[in-house]
Amino acid sequence: MLVALEFLLIMRASGLGMALLVVLTGLSGLTVIYVMSRLHCLAGVRLWKSSRTAFFFFMTAFLVGSLALLLFQRIGSSALMLPWLGVLYWRAAVLLTGLAFIGLLLFDQVSGIFPLPDAAAFRSRAWRVVFVLRLVMLLATLVFLLISHAGERIQNPADMAFPALGLILVIIEELLGRVAFYNLVEAAAS
Repeated sequence: MLVALEFLLIMRASGLGMALLVVLTGLSGLTVIYVMSRLHCLAGVRLWKSSRTAFFFFMTAFLVGSLALLLFQRIGSSALMLPWLGVLYWRAAVLLTGLAFIGLLLFDQVSGIFPLPDAAAFRSRAWRVVFVLRLVMLLATLVFLLISHAGERIQNPADMAFPALGLILVIIEELLGRVAFYNLVEAAAS
């Protein structure tokens, strides 16, 4: 409801009012992500009750957001056509993809290099396969972004395909992560 109200106000505002509404919208978005991450820290699922849950919620939002903004900028969205925005979105997408890869590799609740103490009971072959698939998808996204940057420098018209492929891979990777994450509830119940 708040987001819809802010959207309507942004449509009517300009200048300072627009800047304030953009800041308010950003802050409300961060608040929603934080609240969602806290709602998922259930006492009944020990592996969810961790600061890692909040980290991965924020990482997902920022990663998908940066890839989507990069794609919209490359497609030619009129609101995003400032030349420096393309470089900013590309750098943010590369940085966040790298952080997501490192974060997953190190801190995945079950299969990371530093798993949570209670994770041993939840390890399975399926979990490890999903973990490796997620790492491969993030690495492929990073490669697509690097190719995309090279394509931008040579004015490649198909340049928008690489951020689109990266965004699709990240969405699939995150869906796999959510399935694995929610399967921890079933494993904890049995």
